[in-house]
Amino acid sequence: MTSSTQSKRSQASVQVIGIHVGGFSSPKSALVRARCVVGEIRTGISDPNLHSFLCTRLQESLEDVRQAAAGAHFEADSDIQVNSPLFWEAYSSELGPTASADADTQLIETIKDFGGGQIFCLDAPITFPSCTTCPRVCHGVNECPEPPVKEMLKLWHEERESEIRRPRMPPPHTERYFEAYARSRYEHPSTFGNSDLESVLSSNKAPVSARAHHLARRIKAAFPLAIVVETHPWLAAAGWSLHSGYRLNHLAELKQPDSGKVVRAGLLRKLELSRTAMRSANFIDDLFLELSDNVGIFAAAMAALSGWGLVNGLCDIQRSFVQQGLTDPLQGWALVPRELATYGWGH
Repeated sequence: MTSSTQSKRSQASVQVIGIHVGGFSSPKSALVRARCVVGEIRTGISDPNLHSFLCTRLQESLEDVRQAAAGAHFEADSDIQVNSPLFWEAYSSELGPTASADADTQLIETIKDFGGGQIFCLDAPITFPSCTTCPRVCHGVNECPEPPVKEMLKLWHEERESEIRRPRMPPPHTERYFEAYARSRYEHPSTFGNSDLESVLSSNKAPVSARAHHLARRIKAAFPLAIVVETHPWLAAAGWSLHSGYRLNHLAELKQPDSGKVVRAGLLRKLELSRTAMRSANFIDDLFLELSDNVGIFAAAMAALSGWGLVNGLCDIQRSFVQQGLTDPLQGWALVPRELATYGWGH
């Protein structure tokens, strides 16, 4: 068998489903189906043991895909590209309840009509804070031995010494390590403005968090081998704008239904020019416009792009999170592009 034949056999076509999860007042959701060719998994984690740990989880779903070297990154302008860009293929919006089915059942049926997927990316929290499922007798946050809470306290002590921030003690009954980390590392006063990093169980976000958690379980029941991950669409959009070289002044621009169309379209065009995400051959211009015209579809598209970034080593996954010994090292961490951590407060 020639090396070229071996190479072709190791190129897996991976279907990525991006999901915009609707909230309590508006349970309507949106889906974006996309696809990429994966030659090898590049987590971007430099520690060989953690890299292998994460790759093992990914290879359960992405069969016949080899591991890259630890710390390897995808270079968008390289002559030896291993993985292809993400190709937009189809979308569906306004997925809500009907007379005969609830909203989640409608969503699952639409996913099945799309042919399922190997990577599912939800744009809402799919896990709850440590305290909500903890069986221990509680002696308070300072005495808590749980790794996520200890890491949150560590961040709090670091920020207390800063002259810029005056943080509150972490509330692990309403938020997770990711939210505490993201506020200290991704949000910067001079970067993109407010990124909607609310606590998972805040009054505004609790309904969508509960639905996303339930929906993730439904997806795993329907597609047992699938990778189900959490993303943050607005942090992701900020990171992918940095990755592609697009000038984004403020995240609030992207969230506006009408006035944000131009900004969303500009980012999508820049992603195409940089060969990060492109429309498929059968994805006509009229359909492509919907990615920028509809906020929900755009959020689903950014979620799918983070799933692509996961296998290309372009997402920031902290060692301190992976080292917590979780059964699934992708549960509880929202995937965002690495550039955001570099551009913000850094590591």
